[in-house]
Amino acid sequence: MEENHIFVYGAVFGMIFFSYLFVQMFLDEPREKGARRPGGRLPAFFALGYWFFSMFSVSVGGFWKKYAPRTCERMQKRLIAANLKMPVEIVFTGQLLTCVIFGIVAFFAVLFIFSEPAFALAGMLVCGFCGFVYPVNIIDRLVRTRQESIIKSLPFAIDLLASAMKSGLDFSAAVRYYVANERKDLPLAQEFAVALRDMELGKTRIEALDSMAQKIQLDEFSAFIAAVIHGTEVGASIVSTLKVQGEEMRRVRFNVAERKAARAPSIMILPIALFIMPAFIMVIAAPIFIKMQLTGGLGALFK
Repeated sequence: MEENHIFVYGAVFGMIFFSYLFVQMFLDEPREKGARRPGGRLPAFFALGYWFFSMFSVSVGGFWKKYAPRTCERMQKRLIAANLKMPVEIVFTGQLLTCVIFGIVAFFAVLFIFSEPAFALAGMLVCGFCGFVYPVNIIDRLVRTRQESIIKSLPFAIDLLASAMKSGLDFSAAVRYYVANERKDLPLAQEFAVALRDMELGKTRIEALDSMAQKIQLDEFSAFIAAVIHGTEVGASIVSTLKVQGEEMRRVRFNVAERKAARAPSIMILPIALFIMPAFIMVIAAPIFIKMQLTGGLGALFK
């Protein structure tokens, strides 16, 4: 009887919650143009749920944006670094709805399997928390992947720019040559293409490069852009600056590889503890257990 009450309470809560959101969608002001589905490529989670999240983005995401402006500002910077043309309201709405859906599903699933309300509540809290942080983890993973790709491509790009400028091209023409001869899916080539477009639309070289550094949000790349801007301002040779920065970027890339190699032993501890150690324990303990069963106790092992 108690379990039936829990099911009824959960169903009533779900109906009231989603009915409120659905009604609020029509009572709020119309969504801004930025809330429409963007034309760029989105991760699978946001691509599949974008229409569902956008229905409640005004009520849920708007509330978050109003009462947590600093969190919204940080999330906006993450979206820019990940090159996701998506409003922050969609992310916050996805967090809340995924938290609620995961929590409700986990609650009823655990309650159906174990028939224990305490276990069901614990499962709801754990899965709800996982659902809440999952959208943010997707964005953070995209940011890390994009920044690692830029660090990997930057030494070659600097060498190519320096060689092109040695041949007589100016900086803008050298960047245009790099963009034209590099793979279009590389993040660094895409960002240089955007910087070129900004310069063609009227921005100065310094403004375009500074905007590029703020978008990528990578300390090593910001140092490279700062060196190029400083050389441009003081009238120094940009080719010499590029040579120095190329060596520095190779050193940074080597340090990143060293850090990843140093982390490998600590990362391997978890799979060893979960998969290899139990097998060793079973191999060692199985003969002892069998002998105990055959001889009739632990004392017989020492005879």
